[in-house]
Amino acid sequence: MKISLLVILLTIFFQTVQSQDSTFFITDKKEVIWKKVYNTDYSYKMLLFELKKSGLFQNIDTINTTILGEIKRTAIDYSNAKETIWKSDIPLYVKMSDISATFEINFKPNKYQVIIKNIKCIGKIDNPTDNFLFSKPNEIESINFYALKQSKLEFNKPFIKLSIPIFNYHFDKLFSISNSKQLEW
Repeated sequence: MKISLLVILLTIFFQTVQSQDSTFFITDKKEVIWKKVYNTDYSYKMLLFELKKSGLFQNIDTINTTILGEIKRTAIDYSNAKETIWKSDIPLYVKMSDISATFEINFKPNKYQVIIKNIKCIGKIDNPTDNFLFSKPNEIESINFYALKQSKLEFNKPFIKLSIPIFNYHFDKLFSISNSKQLEW
């Protein structure tokens, strides 16, 4: 009896730990943002150079040790999703949308913090059923629409389970500069 109770408690604990995510946050203004810290051997100038060289970003500007810019419209890369979810479980809005956003990179020696804001899904294919949940071509919808529970400051469960692993992979791929490793800020 004690062993079965222990197994149940451990299962609940591990499910809770897996569902928590430390990269997506909700601001007081009900905006979904993404944050991650990377370790790097690059200098501030070298990091800035690598970002510009990648061609993935636009309108890059600097203020002291902060880099501001926009992620160019790009297809959401869910190719690695098979490791975290079944391909059939990839949300349709992810398959039917490109993504764009603004970003801020705060640099300290040997590390930098990426904050992605204003995350937008942009329809890329026809919506044959005219379902209001999916964008039409070039129609823009905030990620908040898909991520947040109605009138609450919390993520909905499908976003946590299915979308966060995809977006984490996609954003990490964009901002992991070759000499970088994840680190606490």
